[in-house]
Amino acid sequence: MSRRVIVISVGAVVAVLVGLVAVFFFLASSSSASSIAGAAEDLSSEERVARDPEPGLPAQGVYELVVTGSETLSRGPISVKRDLPDRAPMIVRHTDIGYETEIRYSSDHVEWVRYRLAGPGASATWAQTKVGATGVSTTRPREWSPPPLRLPMDVAVGDTWEGDYKSGDLAVRIESEALREDTVTVGGQSVDVIVIESTQTVEGEYSGSRREQFFYSTESGLVVRYVIESDLDGPVDLRFDADQALASLEPLL
Repeated sequence: MSRRVIVISVGAVVAVLVGLVAVFFFLASSSSASSIAGAAEDLSSEERVARDPEPGLPAQGVYELVVTGSETLSRGPISVKRDLPDRAPMIVRHTDIGYETEIRYSSDHVEWVRYRLAGPGASATWAQTKVGATGVSTTRPREWSPPPLRLPMDVAVGDTWEGDYKSGDLAVRIESEALREDTVTVGGQSVDVIVIESTQTVEGEYSGSRREQFFYSTESGLVVRYVIESDLDGPVDLRFDADQALASLEPLL
């Protein structure tokens, strides 16, 4: 009985691998925008907590963000850089103790933060990041202990506050300062804000630094503009830079 011998050259194998890598980079180098209408549909299907208006509590609903920025994901020798879509939905949900924000930067990147609204202002109790490429993603939910004050209600230029916190298994040092008063134009309307800058030093599974600026309207409880520079090394290194602003003070739903 004859036996066929199949010989595949090293060059052919390399060509196939190069082709697969090229396809991966092509697919991973861009993310599709998340639908504003889809976010509104998702929120409308949920059971919502009803809260009376109070200082520091933003109106519940879906807001449109105008975004500029990019992100770079690296693992070993593979690195992918992609621009963020220029529009993104932000869902604000009321909770029993405050509210939650969910920002869908793209189909591959979503950020959640839950806030406790009490005493001096809004303190972060929980956060979750979902980021990935080509349908493969990682999700990291983390409880904050103790909850760091992020958005104080009674704040004046020059005020500073700092502390050491645990975000899940991460050790985080946060230093914050109220830099200045400013105005931001949102949907043709001038909004008075206080600009708060926070820097984070992160150690643990992920390590690195984050610098954030919150253009915070204490009247509406909304961060009408947010700027972040984040550089974290871990199982997947992530560099994330974004400058986002509300398109309107009124939610779509």
